[in-house]
Amino acid sequence: TTQKSAAAEPQLPAEVQARLDELQSAVRAAQAAGNALAEAKALNQAGEVYFRTSQYGKALEDYNQALTLARAAKDAQEQAAALNGIGNCQRKQSQNSKALETFQRALDLATASGDLRGQTAALNGLGWVNRSIGKPQIALDFYNRALPLARKLQDEGLQALTLRGMGVVYDDLNELGKALDFYGQGLDRKSTRLNS
Repeated sequence: TTQKSAAAEPQLPAEVQARLDELQSAVRAAQAAGNALAEAKALNQAGEVYFRTSQYGKALEDYNQALTLARAAKDAQEQAAALNGIGNCQRKQSQNSKALETFQRALDLATASGDLRGQTAALNGLGWVNRSIGKPQIALDFYNRALPLARKLQDEGLQALTLRGMGVVYDDLNELGKALDFYGQGLDRKSTRLNS
């Protein structure tokens, strides 16, 4: 991650800035140790923080660095994580054709390496992009592939994300009963996650 003048950057909440500082320290420590994989992991995490604060340019910078390092370390899981992050940034910037290609690359890598979390993230990304470009049936196919993986991982957050995506598609299709059912299931998962 590169540091720029404080005046050009938005003010982040203290806990977010503290997390970024922690991750930048982890990047420096990994660089000093010559550990490309640890550096890639820290950069992927920093990319996620930037993504969640809508700083897509910084997120892309970190994800691209992580991808290069993960390739050098021959770690498919971190490569898939970086590609999923890049795809999400592209999706948020309405670069749908690029996002579809990037999520497909992430899915291929994650599938070949048996990375269920990476597969689930890529399938959700493919579902989201297809829904936004007016291909709801294809979106549902991706979500239907993602849901059993999220359940196998026992990840309530991924299940909630997938169920919400399905709800949005059914809402778009004007199938409000199904939409409400999937929204409700997603909220149940999210509530379970928050209460545990």
